[in-house]
Amino acid sequence: MELHQELDVKNYGTYLHDNELLNVVYTEETSPPRMEAYRLMTVLDPKYDINDLETSATELALYKRIDEIVSKKEDVYLREGDLYDTTTVFTSLALLWNIKQCSDLGWKVMSSCDGTDGVMCNNNQTILFGCMNINRYGEKQFSPFLMAVGVGEREEVFEVLLVAFQKYSRKLFGIIDITFLGGESSDHSHSFINGLLIAFPTSQPMQCYPVRLLVFSFALLLTLCSSAANLFSFIFLYCSLCVLVYVCIELIN
Repeated sequence: MELHQELDVKNYGTYLHDNELLNVVYTEETSPPRMEAYRLMTVLDPKYDINDLETSATELALYKRIDEIVSKKEDVYLREGDLYDTTTVFTSLALLWNIKQCSDLGWKVMSSCDGTDGVMCNNNQTILFGCMNINRYGEKQFSPFLMAVGVGEREEVFEVLLVAFQKYSRKLFGIIDITFLGGESSDHSHSFINGLLIAFPTSQPMQCYPVRLLVFSFALLLTLCSSAANLFSFIFLYCSLCVLVYVCIELIN
């Protein structure tokens, strides 16, 4: 979303102010006025609303799956607290507008998700969900939709993010039954793949091959070098393979 498009958002004002869960603040209302208000982050509410009679089937399926996992980890969440209270889903109007633009493209994009590690002083992790596309300059880019901070890279944390994505896509833009025609890229771990299959049953899950190549190469090199107990050889071979994988990816792209 570009700054000049901010005025177009007012055409969706009745939707963007729905239930006051996403209060829109326009640039001219901020101090100083030159601040780009549409880039400011806001927290979303992924909880189930019993009064929301338009909750989609995929949202209900995600809520059911989340409840099943939480019930199996009852001791964990008694200790850590309620899942929805310990998981923060956040985004901005600019990032949410990426959903509208993907819809205008007929969802001819590839979704992508991954988690971060070691960026916080506790065991919380940030999970990102967005899409890979080609911008107006012909460059490949990642366009985020929203993010979640939760305790660990867990399936239920990612599914809270997905249900927020489904909920606000429907409430803000009237978008339901999404199919990513470019597929869904992830590292194929259960933390991501189970939720993606529920949220987007008609999309094709795909393996994020660079991640798998590095993991398998690391295991192979560790096996080869552990027998020789030569740490220097291990580091050299692993770095060389990383460079080789990077060059191959660039050639493919």
